[in-house]
Amino acid sequence: ARLEEEARLAEEAARLATIEAARLSEEARLVEEARLATIEAARLTEEARAASEARLDEEARLNEDSVVSGLSVNSINICESINVSLRKPVNAGKVFPMTLGRVYCYTAIQNTLSERTILYEWYFQGNYIDKIPVKVGRSNHWRSWTYKTIAKVQIGEWYVLIRDKETNIVLETAYFSISNE
Repeated sequence: ARLEEEARLAEEAARLATIEAARLSEEARLVEEARLATIEAARLTEEARAASEARLDEEARLNEDSVVSGLSVNSINICESINVSLRKPVNAGKVFPMTLGRVYCYTAIQNTLSERTILYEWYFQGNYIDKIPVKVGRSNHWRSWTYKTIAKVQIGEWYVLIRDKETNIVLETAYFSISNE
């Protein structure tokens, strides 16, 4: 009977050791997951900081370039539609649902020189999609717009460059996203 009791105690000790090993293994896995999550959060923070810095640098360069070309963008909006009679953007934003089907890029341009052509260059996921030329007369507040029809597979990050066709200078950039919702 004593041997049976010792065998039972040995089995119980082995079972408890297995449970403890599993608990320690799970704890180690959770610690590793937390470590990896911390690393990923730091990476994303650095990516966001670098992107913000790049955008600020781009804005400074755009301001310098617009003085040279005689053209400048007073305002730029990505929007759901245009109120044509008022020549104003409707529901401007940064994120639009794919179900909208089309988005507009509205600009108010100051042109201190003679008639010029600007280009609306549309990009999806960093890839060139289309270039639409628009004539701009001499004005302090010339309003124009173009639109892009969005395909169901074009969910993600977009931007539109406004470029002076004559000098090839980028005057402004508008960033936006198309979402599933």
